Amino acid sequence: LSLDPRPLLLASIMAKKRAVHAEYLIVDIPVGKEAKVKDMGAAKDLARDFIRLGERLGMRTKVIITDGSFPIGRGVGPALEARDVLSVLSGKGPRDLFEKAAEVAAEMLAFLRGVPSTQALDVVKRQIMSGEALKKMREIIEAQEGDPDVGPEDIEVGKAQETIYAEKDGRVEYISNRGVSAVARAAGAPFDKGAGVYLHVRVGEKVRRGDPLFTVFSGSERRLKYALDMADRVLRLAYD
Repeated sequence: LSLDPRPLLLASIMAKKRAVHAEYLIVDIPVGKEAKVKDMGAAKDLARDFIRLGERLGMRTKVIITDGSFPIGRGVGPALEARDVLSVLSGKGPRDLFEKAAEVAAEMLAFLRGVPSTQALDVVKRQIMSGEALKKMREIIEAQEGDPDVGPEDIEVGKAQETIYAEKDGRVEYISNRGVSAVARAAGAPFDKGAGVYLHVRVGEKVRRGDPLFTVFSGSERRLKYALDMADRVLRLAYD
């Protein structure tokens, strides 16, 4: 039902940060017509609430407001998103995810060290491109008893999969966050870790009839069929 009352949202996010004794906190508020926060006025009101609550909990809190009108990265679903992350940390992967991750990390660095955001952004991008960020991620994975040598291709995705292709020539004008989320959930995400949606196109790109638009992954053929039915309904609305 998309019910997310502000007190519950604030309590859920801030309590988890306080529970791990966070001292500095960056909160990213994506704004868009299909995001939780619809407009800039609501985002600024929510930002003030985060900052005030952070002060009361003993955390220095900074809020950044970003464009949430379309998905960031290519994958939607646990395994697909993990693949995206490892690819970005390897100096590859979706450019928009690289830029978003670098921006948020730079804001934290600037917040902690009191340096200009542009300087912090240069430092962060160098850390990613040099492999230092990936090295640190591997240390975190090992500390959590995972495989520190894991690569993007080692992360398994659903064996049941199907790609949807463009029915006509055109340009991608809009990607529905809500539609992508509905298809990914129908496929079994997030409980089925390998389920989800992989986007082959981005907003603004030209497509020809027969070009791949997205691939749906699932752990079962039954869930895949359910997800494809959902995708068909979403696309019918888009084409109409």
